[in-house]
Amino acid sequence: MLFRSSKFIIAQPFSDSVLAYNDNTNLSLAWKISSDIAEFVDNKLGSVYEISDGLVLLGCPITANNTAGRIIKYKINGGIIQSKVSFKDLDVVKTLPGPDQDTFYVLLDDNLTQGLNTRLKLVDTTGNIISIWGDNYELIHPTGLKVLNNNDVLVSE
Repeated sequence: MLFRSSKFIIAQPFSDSVLAYNDNTNLSLAWKISSDIAEFVDNKLGSVYEISDGLVLLGCPITANNTAGRIIKYKINGGIIQSKVSFKDLDVVKTLPGPDQDTFYVLLDDNLTQGLNTRLKLVDTTGNIISIWGDNYELIHPTGLKVLNNNDVLVSE
């Protein structure tokens, strides 16, 4: 039997921008990530997804310190950024793992031009675009992303 402990992971607009608590009676702190790595804003979306134990995928919006949304693949042990992709003038609403370990779905919101460049993209770890959805302005200001077991992708607005 394979046992995998579960965690509550919180992204927040503070100096410890990501906190992970073990799902136990004490809610003990499992790990944390500094805002130097991933910064969040209180009135914007963003996301944290634990790919495997100690390896997380961060989706960060535009901040006062950074004019690009970012996805970061980050290894907790050793504090290593394995990959980082930036999206100039676009907020990262949410990012999730793609069909393989080196691809990511990233939901982007264009708040500068009223959603004109809002898209869902499948990108690799170097930022190459594999697929793109929303070219016909189907997405304006999305708020959620889910990938189903059959690899269908759901976007909510």
